[in-house]
Amino acid sequence: MVYIFEIGTLVLISIYLIWILVMIFSFLSIRNSTQKLTNDSLLRVSVIVPFRNEVNNLPKLVDSLKQLNYDRSFLEIILVNDHSTDEPELNNLSSEFKILHLPDDLQGKKAALNYGISNSAGEIIITTDADCVVQPDWINSIVKQFLNHQTQLVFGGVVFANDETRFSGLQQTEFAPVIGVGAASNAIGFPIMCNGANLAFRKSAFEKVNGYEGNYHIASGDDEYLMYKINKVYRNAIAYLKNKEAVVYTKAQPTFKELISQRIRWASKWNSNKSFYKSSLAILVVLSSILTIISLAIGFVQQSALYLSIASTKIILDGFFTHLVLKSMGKSLNVFYYLFIVVLYPIYTLYIGIAANAKSYTWKGREHKLG
Repeated sequence: MVYIFEIGTLVLISIYLIWILVMIFSFLSIRNSTQKLTNDSLLRVSVIVPFRNEVNNLPKLVDSLKQLNYDRSFLEIILVNDHSTDEPELNNLSSEFKILHLPDDLQGKKAALNYGISNSAGEIIITTDADCVVQPDWINSIVKQFLNHQTQLVFGGVVFANDETRFSGLQQTEFAPVIGVGAASNAIGFPIMCNGANLAFRKSAFEKVNGYEGNYHIASGDDEYLMYKINKVYRNAIAYLKNKEAVVYTKAQPTFKELISQRIRWASKWNSNKSFYKSSLAILVVLSSILTIISLAIGFVQQSALYLSIASTKIILDGFFTHLVLKSMGKSLNVFYYLFIVVLYPIYTLYIGIAANAKSYTWKGREHKLG
């Protein structure tokens, strides 16, 4: 049995090491458009922001949107109110923006996005969240990617604005590889992850794939479901924007309870959109993380060079990948946070996986059932 365990551990982690090397080289290979925007190449853009109970966050987003460098004659910004109960002073936010109120018979983020898109004039739709802050050249960087007429969807990086605390720093360290895997997997032809806080797509592509039709019943996943649908119709039409100027800043979760609730919500869209690559990847990541901790323990107890080498190689490569992703978004790797995540990750991911199939979660004051 011990021999079988050793062989199994060696084989599984070796497969993981090959995969993470592919991710590293794929991420390094990503190149974005270097074309310059001219008056003749500007595209009409609609920024859609769905929101519910964001009275404390909207002013910061609005201030950042006012600083956008994009030509205002080619830009409209639409805020869609999803039945907020905190009574924000919407009319005082900005006269430059269009404020829409979701009809009484509709609710949820996808419905709000769809309502905003149906009332938009842009050929390029860009989405972000109400608790985010964008950079001045955000839209310019995105539009450059759409100068390639083959490109139908673009997604970019998201970082935490308040990562100076230990808890938010840990979240940043844990979240960065998720962004990196989404970018690198797309680069090898398997788009599986993106983030609606920094997402853009052609309105024509959205309409051709019938938008969010077929997954309105799932609260989350407006980003990934649309990515999958567009990828089925348009091959090699999705691009990751690896540009510091296009990174969107958001808030880390303030408490562990809220973090778990968010991750369960994210996991719910994985459960509803399975593919062989994604399912295999989830199993590989969880098992290799568990076996890494076991290998370290056995290596130290038995003074086994084999086990210590396997575990340390995985830890180093994962750390290097995390460093690359963080660096591309203007952040740096905190080794202490990273090593803490290495130890915590197996327990954390197992709990999320189980909870995502057996629990409900509360989001924006609404309870959503899972399982």
